Formats: sequence, C-alpha cells, structure tokens
Amino acid sequence: MDAHINPKRKKEYVYLLRVLIASLYDRKIPLPPSDIDWKFLFNLVNYNSCVNLFFNGISKLPEKYKPNKQIYNELQNLNNLFLTQDINQMYELSILFDEFEKHGVYFIPLKGYVLKSEYPQSDFRIMTDADILFKEEQIDLVKEIYNSLGFKFEHFDNDNQYHFKKKPFIYIEMHTSLVNHRDEKYDYFLDIWEKSHKKENYNYYYEMTKEDYYIFLIEHASNHFKIGGIGLRHLIDIYLFNKKYEKELDYSYLTTEFKKIDLFIFEEKIKNIAVKWFEKQDFSSFSLLEEFILLSSALGRFDVAFANISIEHKHTMEKNNKRPSKFKFLLSQIFPSVEIMKNNYLYLNKIPFLLPISWIQMWANRIFISRNVHFKRGIKSRLNYIDEKGEEYLNNIYNEVGFQEKTSD
Repeated sequence: MDAHINPKRKKEYVYLLRVLIASLYDRKIPLPPSDIDWKFLFNLVNYNSCVNLFFNGISKLPEKYKPNKQIYNELQNLNNLFLTQDINQMYELSILFDEFEKHGVYFIPLKGYVLKSEYPQSDFRIMTDADILFKEEQIDLVKEIYNSLGFKFEHFDNDNQYHFKKKPFIYIEMHTSLVNHRDEKYDYFLDIWEKSHKKENYNYYYEMTKEDYYIFLIEHASNHFKIGGIGLRHLIDIYLFNKKYEKELDYSYLTTEFKKIDLFIFEEKIKNIAVKWFEKQDFSSFSLLEEFILLSSALGRFDVAFANISIEHKHTMEKNNKRPSKFKFLLSQIFPSVEIMKNNYLYLNKIPFLLPISWIQMWANRIFISRNVHFKRGIKSRLNYIDEKGEEYLNNIYNEVGFQEKTSD
C-alpha cells in the first residue's frame, strides 16, 4: 500500500491543484512545467472526476503549452460527454421535482445536486447519481411518478435507499434517511425534517439549513474517509461551501455539533488542508494526511477499502482465538456471516438458516443488476492481506483526524 506520492510526480499533483483553483475562479491559468507528463496528469484528472473543471482551465493555455493533440482531444471529448450528461441530469431532475411538487411528495435534494450550485458551472461538479431524501410512506406514489416519467425501478437495497434509472445518464437514489440505519449517527439525523424548511415558492420541496447541510456534508465525507478515503472533489466541495457561506454560517453552532458527533477534529483538519491548497496555494511539502488524500480518487482508494476489511477480519479472528489467514478472509468475503448478511436481508433475523439463499441473492444482484463484480481484481485484493506496517499507517491516518483506530478490543 502506497503511503507517499512518487516525488517525481509531485509536479503533476501540484499543477493539477493550481489549474483547478484558477479554473474555479476564472484566473489566469498557470503555465505547465516544461517536463510535465501529460499522460499521467490525464489519468490523474480522470481518477479525481474533475475533467470539466480541469479542461476549462487548460483550454485557455497558449497553444504551445497545451497537451499533445491526442490527450487534448480525449479531454475535450470527455468534457463534452460530461457536459451532455449534466444538461440531461438537470433537465430530468427539474421535471421530477415539478412532478413531486404537483403530486405532494415531500423531498430534499442532497449531495451533488446541492453542491453544483456552489460551482461557477454546473458541469464542473460531475454527479454520477442524484440523491434525494423523501418520506418512505410515500413510496408507492413516488414509484408511480418515476414510472410515468420513463424511469425503471431497480431495487431497494435495505440500506434505506430505493434506486431508479433512466438511460442513458440518469440514476437516482431515493433515501429514507440521511444515513443508513446501521450508522452510529443515525439517531442524530432523525429530526432533519423538523429542522428543514420549505424552499421559497414551493410547498413540498424542502431545504436543510446551511449549518445542517454542512454537517451532513462533513459526515458524508467522513464515512468515505473511514471506508477508503476521500479525494480532491470532497476538498473542493468543502472549500467552496465555506467560502460562499462563511459570513452566514453559525460556526459556534457548528463547533458544538461537530464535537457532539466526534467530527470536530476531522472537519478542522480537512478544511485547513483545503485552505492550504486552494487559498494559500502552499505546496512546499505535503503531510502524510495530504498525501493520503492526493493518492485517493473521488471516492477513495480500492486498496485502503480492502485493507480496512482485512483488518476487521483479522481482529475478529484474533478476538475469537482463531488464526487469521488469507484463505479464511477470502471465504468470509465470498460467503459473509449471517450477522453481516442480516444488514441487507432482513428475513435472516427470523429465519437465519436461509443464509445460503441470501448469498445467491447477493451475488445475483452484484453480477446481473449492479454489475460491480471484478473477479480478478477482487480476489487479488482479498488475498493481499494487510501487514502490520500497513495497519500502522492507516491507524496513524485515522488518529490524526480524530477517529479511533481499529483494534481487536
């Protein structure tokens, strides 16, 4: 597991950061270093899901400083694709919201849809899916509306989410709660409807207060951080939100609430890094935490995610006085325990002997519906059992942001 960025690649990371902030604020785009590796930078931009924001910047460079024609054209084509996707998404969502209002469906748009308004252009903030909070007792009416608009109901994942899809670009998750029912902060967000208010000129379209939305934004980022990490997109979201509303936000209230849910240190650390990069533009050196973020994609790191899973498995085995092994870990991932499967297959609470049936359901869903199975990469990752050095590295990262390290106690 990499703990540091390659020193030879620091210039590409620094240039990416410089271009993104210049593009955000329509400033003069800095010229690239003469020895910059455009191919590596192209992959880095894709990895961080910031193609349009980056392309908006480098397209303004003098011709002799632009990347070679092949890479430039690839970036331009991706930019056009994501622009088309964004236009389509926002159009479909506007129709959906009008239908919700027309039929009396209470809803609160979340995450990417809200954050897009903080960016100079909507397509600068790519959104793979849209997230909407609603009241579950209205699910039958919600399904009827989606069906009338040409959406297909995909599935309910027992993680408080109903999934709807409309080809080619629209994927929407309807949430019954801000965090899933297994999350330790589930109870904290239960009264969000009472704390929210109607959007101006609407009766059923609700908005959270700026403070509560920011708390949710940080909580959501912290979950990604714990699972596999967060990348540049989270940092930009947090930075822009603070810059736009810094004179409106009640920071005293935020401090109290972040301390209440053990996110005060995390929010402070992440916000300070965002200020260092995007405001002070201090790239003289990167801390271990900064490198952890730079090495992460928009949704974290695959190796970190499986390292965390393997740590949990290792400690569980040790706690039960059993010897951990790569093979046992692999089997536990292919055939999870009944306690784990209960989270998504509630019938196991009453009839646990149907565990094998739930395994079939799980794999059928992943292979034929979600289509998120990568057998070769998955097996390789699960056999790369994390060593003590890797575990120590992750614990140092978690400790720095105020999270309790994973132990077998």
